[in-house]
Amino acid sequence: MRRFFWCLILLAALTACATPLGKINGDAPTVSVPLKITPDDAKVFLDGVYVGRAAAFTAEKGGLPLTAGGHRLRLEADRYQAELVELISQPNMATLEVRLLPRPEAPPKKK
Repeated sequence: MRRFFWCLILLAALTACATPLGKINGDAPTVSVPLKITPDDAKVFLDGVYVGRAAAFTAEKGGLPLTAGGHRLRLEADRYQAELVELISQPNMATLEVRLLPRPEAPPKKK
């Protein structure tokens, strides 16, 4: 019984990680925007909702589906400065390339 309980907790945690794009986009028609983000494990937030890692939205994997209109993408990765990109989706969009900058290190403390 205890093992079953922990399996349910693990399953719930894994399925709650990213919001499915179908819940965000609904039945609205979408366009696909390929992402090329460095680092490729950056977290992608679409209009404030986490949708997955950047590597999942490359041109080879179909890109990031967006409904028509304006959107905000927030990109976050450990040890990098977050980046906010505002875009207006349209058919046949080119690959969106973003290179996150490393966070500056704090200067050493003086003794």
